[in-house]
Parts: sequence; C-alpha cells; structure tokens
Amino acid sequence: MSMNDGVERDEEGYTSSDTEMNVRMVPLFNREESMFFLDLIGGEFKINKNSIFIEDAINQHQDDTGNRTWDGSIVLCKALEKTYARSDENESKLFSLHLKNLNVLELGSGTGILSIAASYLGARNSYGTDLKYCLPLLSHNLKLNHNVLKDKSIHIMELDWFWFLDEKEDHNNNSCTSITNIVNNNNNNVTKNNEDHNTLTKRQLLRDEILSISIDVILAADVVWQEKLLVPFLSTISMLLRNSKSSNTTVSQKDDAFGDISLSPTKKCILLYTDRYKNLKSKLIEELENFNLKYYFHDYNTAFHEEFRDESMSIITIYL
Repeated sequence: MSMNDGVERDEEGYTSSDTEMNVRMVPLFNREESMFFLDLIGGEFKINKNSIFIEDAINQHQDDTGNRTWDGSIVLCKALEKTYARSDENESKLFSLHLKNLNVLELGSGTGILSIAASYLGARNSYGTDLKYCLPLLSHNLKLNHNVLKDKSIHIMELDWFWFLDEKEDHNNNSCTSITNIVNNNNNNVTKNNEDHNTLTKRQLLRDEILSISIDVILAADVVWQEKLLVPFLSTISMLLRNSKSSNTTVSQKDDAFGDISLSPTKKCILLYTDRYKNLKSKLIEELENFNLKYYFHDYNTAFHEEFRDESMSIITIYL
C-alpha cells in the first residue's frame, strides 16, 4: 500500500533521500506487527497452488508505506482464492469476487503480491499501479516470480491518485476537492499552479494512459487507512469506473437479494478495508455517497478465508 500525503517529491515521484534508491530487502515475518508468520521470500505463501515470492524493502521515512506487504493484501488474496475454488452459477456477476478472464487493475500495489495473485486466479491482464518510488520493488518482485508467471500478462504503471483531483465533478452538489486544496491541506507547498508545463503534460499523458486501459475490476487492499486519503482514492475510483474502457460493461441479470438488476454494470472496485480509526468507516460511506458511488459489504464468513481474516476487515464492492 502506498500513499501521497504531502511529502515533497520531484517530478519523478522520488523524495530527496530516495532518488538513488538502494533497496534493502527484509522478510515480512521479521515484522512483529504482522498478523501472519509467513516466509514470503521463501515462497511459503501460495495462491492456487502457486508460491508467490515477495520481498519487502526499507521505507525511506514514515510517510512511505509502499515498500512493505500489508496484511490486508494477503487477506484479500486468500478471499479471492476462496471464491476461485468454488463455482456458483447463481452468484451475482456484479458482486462476485471471481477474476477469471477479466482485466484487473490494482491501486496501491506496493510489493505486488495482489497483482501477482490476480494472474494466478485467472485474470486476463493484471495491472499493478503505484507511486513511482514503489515501482522498482514492484518490478523486482515480478522478476522473482518470472519462472512461474511466464505467460501471465502483468503490467506495471505509475499512478498517483492526486492526478484525478483536478477533475471537478458534481457529486450531490458537492464539487470534488481540487488538487490545490488537497495539497495545501497536506502542508505541501507545491501547487498545481506553479508546476511547470512539462510536469503537468507528463502527468496528463500518464493519466490518460491509465484511462485508456480496458478495466473490468479494480482491486485495492488496505489503501484508505487515513481520512485524508479518502477523497483522492474515491476520485480515482470514480474516474476509472466512469471513463475507462471495459471488456464487459453490462450484464442482464436478476439477483435474489437485490431484485432486478437489468443491464447492471459489472465494472467495479473490490476494496479490502481495515478499520483502524474511529469514525473512518462512516466517513468512507459518507464520501462514497458524495461521489454517487454504490457499495456492498460482503458477508464476513462467506467472503473471507477462514485462516486469513480479522474482524477489523471488510470486503466492499464499489460500483456505479
């Protein structure tokens, strides 16, 4: 998981201390705060009988969170695997956690474990996206798994959620906060107005490249753990759901729980949310409604793997 919360970076996404980043790898199981004693480097973690080899790296400072594997990513991997192992023809396509033959884009990929797992669970294409400082480690981990991945199609792309904040949309008469306001609120002195033309052009091109991808499912695990990340995250989700292409936009179906969902959109975001701060979940729901985004909380016992879960976690499907 990664975040952009006001730390000053250059146009390439690096802080002053990590321009020449020397990645030092450490195993996840040395982190005492982890819920799971797993040797990720040794391939102990398996998805669909495939070992996934993942190395963490040392973050440069407390605001860099993308160079470590978060427990939520592991939990969502196993929840998706649980769905993959069963076949329910009566399951709602919109609220299914299946990824088979779908184009999947992950937000805040970090070490890449979820993007790799998506490929092992049948995704047609898997896109791992994050801030630029995270991409060297993400690329490194794909190489670690190359012998098994081989024919799997996984792509790495730079994506900063703040790129979407200059798109002012009306959500229940509440305009989406501008990028200048968000950056100022995060005590960052660099504003949209004083960014040079080349930087803005580059960001526009990168953003447009993301929007040109055919996306069926957006995956995100443990990426909104502070209130100040909600608007940037949901701005990105909103833009991707509304503007990106899809290989399977709608499906005509009926659902016992939700009634007639004729020509229902199937493009969606599957979010693993961990509740860490008081009132953050209610704020998330409030912002979802401000963005005119619908949401569905999956049943805890049905969705989660029995050995990889925690009561602080929820799996939420977000859709239009």
